[in-house]
Amino acid sequence: MEVLTVGRVIVDLYANELHRPLEEVESFNKYLGGSAANIAVGLARLGLHWAHQPGGRRRPRALLAAVS
Repeated sequence: MEVLTVGRVIVDLYANELHRPLEEVESFNKYLGGSAANIAVGLARLGLHWAHQPGGRRRPRALLAAVS
């Protein structure tokens, strides 16, 4: 089976302090997201191979390490 996903790997930020206005939140947890990336990671966990084309962002190595 061959599957192609096209999209971005993004960083989701979740507030550590619940029930506070966003401007009062002092810390966040970071998680990788993006629908295409989530599907690619899930398929890789099932044993499919994947390839990538990193964009011009500053931290492609950190993102790739997290999804590898």
